Amino acid sequence: MIPVLWSGAGLVAVDKPAGMPVIPGRSKEAGPPLRERLESQLGRRVWVVHRLDHDTSGVLLLALDAGSHRAASLAFEHGRADKRYLALVSPPLSGPKSWSLISDCRTCRRAGVPGNPALGVDADPGAVGAPRRGRKNSPPERRRTNFQLGVEILRWSRSTADTSAALSDLTVDAFVHPWGGSGAFVEVGLGACSYARSVTEAATGWGVTLGVGYDISVARGVAITSVALVVRGRPGNLRDNQQFTVAQALSVTLVDIGLNASFSFHARRK
Repeated sequence: MIPVLWSGAGLVAVDKPAGMPVIPGRSKEAGPPLRERLESQLGRRVWVVHRLDHDTSGVLLLALDAGSHRAASLAFEHGRADKRYLALVSPPLSGPKSWSLISDCRTCRRAGVPGNPALGVDADPGAVGAPRRGRKNSPPERRRTNFQLGVEILRWSRSTADTSAALSDLTVDAFVHPWGGSGAFVEVGLGACSYARSVTEAATGWGVTLGVGYDISVARGVAITSVALVVRGRPGNLRDNQQFTVAQALSVTLVDIGLNASFSFHARRK
């Protein structure tokens, strides 16, 4: 049985034992992963918020529903989750000490080996990359802001018995999540737009978008998004197929409220 340490607010914290994978892996020797064991134990589905290595024991946080999973995952992704570690050191320290973890430790020795500077303990002053006594390591990596870039394509059309009109808008949008781990966001975009009236009249120019929305995660990198947008297009002069100007300084404003599917990916830095 997996020891449950805490449960609430759509989350559950468990004590992961060493030697047990969190999710299915290539090796079957360790038996079922922790997620499957916990789902069987609780009688419900759980979502993995973060992972611990196969040989690592410690507190593992999982979600009990998709909304809590997204909020907790965003908190970890953007550095808002507070982690604290306990370490055994030898020889004993003379009083309380404090070190910062090294953010880029490619030359450090493996965790658990004496003198590993990744633990902030200078037991081996001659080790490559080891911190000097009495000094802190390099500052931890700055927390990433909750900011994303995306491309948005909008098309609006209207037809009557006498004429038809269509507006197409392609913008590069910035999405900002100002309310922590919530799926709510604000977006603003700038790009190109085209406007066509009937078959022979067309114009191209620039357009902007401004809106608010809310993402509901349904899978990794996939979300159902409700959004309200104001689209402002400035296609300029409307010309016919003979290049005669039909209308000058044309501008179009639209209000779009809808439900979309959003897809995202994250490029990992080495």
